[in-house]
Amino acid sequence: MKNVLLILGILVSVHTTFGQSQISKDSLVREVSQGNNEAILLIKNDSVLDAETLEFLKQLASGQERKKAGSSAYNAHVALARLGNENALNEIGEEIRQNDPESFTGMAKVFLVGGKYSLKTFFSLLDDSTQIESPAKDILYYPKNVMAVLYLSKIIGNPPTKKGVPSNNINAWKAWFAKHPEVIQ
Repeated sequence: MKNVLLILGILVSVHTTFGQSQISKDSLVREVSQGNNEAILLIKNDSVLDAETLEFLKQLASGQERKKAGSSAYNAHVALARLGNENALNEIGEEIRQNDPESFTGMAKVFLVGGKYSLKTFFSLLDDSTQIESPAKDILYYPKNVMAVLYLSKIIGNPPTKKGVPSNNINAWKAWFAKHPEVIQ
């Protein structure tokens, strides 16, 4: 936690107003131009952005580079989704629906977006056992529902698995959501 606060203080000039962080375009431009793409991920769902900063994020998130993890475009796409941008949320949803490795890029973004959106999305994938094939045929990918529960086990502080039960037990997760419907409503 100390590291996050230190990074927040050093990397991006953030001004707190009524509990919300206001991030300026100048600070984002400076950090991105210095190669610090992670600064973009400091934008959370309660961040306050002016129109110019929001437009800067949209420009960064455009194009195919947003599929490359860690790039400024990828991180801007996540930040826009965190802010509730419908286009970004729809595009990430489309990435997940793909039956190729791109769907895993979308799942990683969903994890980074966090919150109820992540829980709802991963819950919706529990019945999707689509097996993704590698274009090169030399990589084995987990089915989408297994990937979803692996992400859920990182999100939920007390996962619904018992000693000896793998964290990818899909039925255990379905039972957990049945007991905790409030997390996805």
